[in-house]
Amino acid sequence: MILTLGLWAIAGFLLYSGGGNRTNRWMAFCFLVTSVGTFKEFLLENIVPLLLESYPAISYDFYVTVDSCLISVLYLLSPLCIITMSLLFANYDRRKKATVPLVQAGTILIIIVILFIYHPTNFKYYQLHSKSFWYVMSAYNIGYAVWGFIAMLGGIVREEDMAVKRRKRIILKAFSLPYFFWLFAVFIIHALDFEGLKKLWKGNVYLILGLLLFYAYMAYKEGFMGLKVSLVKYDWNSQMQIMGPGTQYINHMVKNQATKISWSVDSIRKKLGDTRLEELDIIERATGQLVGFTERTNKCLAPKYAGKDVRSASGLISEAMETLRQICAGTANISVELREDVFIECDARDIVEVICNILRNSAEAISCGGNIAVSAFRKKDGYFIEVTDDGAGIARDQMNQLFMPFYTTKKNNTNFGIGLSYCKSVMQAHDGSITAYSQKGITKFTLFFPLKRIKRKEFGTK
Repeated sequence: MILTLGLWAIAGFLLYSGGGNRTNRWMAFCFLVTSVGTFKEFLLENIVPLLLESYPAISYDFYVTVDSCLISVLYLLSPLCIITMSLLFANYDRRKKATVPLVQAGTILIIIVILFIYHPTNFKYYQLHSKSFWYVMSAYNIGYAVWGFIAMLGGIVREEDMAVKRRKRIILKAFSLPYFFWLFAVFIIHALDFEGLKKLWKGNVYLILGLLLFYAYMAYKEGFMGLKVSLVKYDWNSQMQIMGPGTQYINHMVKNQATKISWSVDSIRKKLGDTRLEELDIIERATGQLVGFTERTNKCLAPKYAGKDVRSASGLISEAMETLRQICAGTANISVELREDVFIECDARDIVEVICNILRNSAEAISCGGNIAVSAFRKKDGYFIEVTDDGAGIARDQMNQLFMPFYTTKKNNTNFGIGLSYCKSVMQAHDGSITAYSQKGITKFTLFFPLKRIKRKEFGTK
């Protein structure tokens, strides 16, 4: 049953990741049809004995007939599925549109001929007593498998896109091994009557489990058969995660209504002509603030990912400093101390935004002529970026709520209290952290990046 579940799992992944793709669908059908063989063995060995005890009126011959029909499904439909999938894989549906339906029709004719010779309700009997049955089934199944393999190879050779060619080559290697093992263990072994090896097919469970692991690995690493998996770390008891879906729904509603109000204001202005109403200006500013609030909130609530950009710490800080200089416009004394520069694997846009948020908070906290110091240094456990200012500081009772969403100490219409919670989410996604320390006359925010985020890169790269 483990083998059956493994085959169903692979088919499920294929349908989930690319159910709209015909190649994915037919490859999934290949695994589902193959699972009929393992499933019928499970039924015959484990379920039928229980049914015979519970329902003695139903004879054992009935279950053998059902088993025979399932064998016929397995042996006759597998080649149809494999050749259809192979031709689609090789893009024959685009190159020669008539090829796939013609091959399918020809295969169905072969199936009908075989059914005239070997009745589906007697396949179990033929398995045990007919050599010719095994020769016919072996020629039919192995012949189609080889044909399909050659078609897939041809598709790979003809493929001009190198990235697509590489992915197709990986798919062919991954799925051919378990399928040809099954063909060998079932048809070659039985046709040659190797009695001691007739249950060798059960060893396919290890190949299928290996294929499942490979599928999961490739889906995580670079995407596979239409599925790309990303692992996102988050604080499971964080209020940001709890309120996320509900807040996004409210934001959507607010933004829609604000858009209607803005349209109405524009219409009223056109009707009034040159007449100006202060009330309309107030409404316009209010709707602008509402839209700005929803956009910033949605951005902060969106899932954060640890990107694959490799950027120097100095480059990240410099980019954020440009924003700070525009805000401060000469009103603050800014110093930067880069004790050691390193390359950090990150989502560069998010990290720059985090540094910008902290710098912006510092700029707003200090008085004209205040000081902001940025320092970056490496320790044994990772890399640190610190931003220190000599503003009034943060009250002790406010420190515990500092990273909570929508909490702010600023009494204005432009700060919504989501900047620091956003910073915390980004740093957590990068396996790091953000901490704050404050007393009267000094406030320090520290960003921490673990060692696994520190990368080597050629000199001269940003």
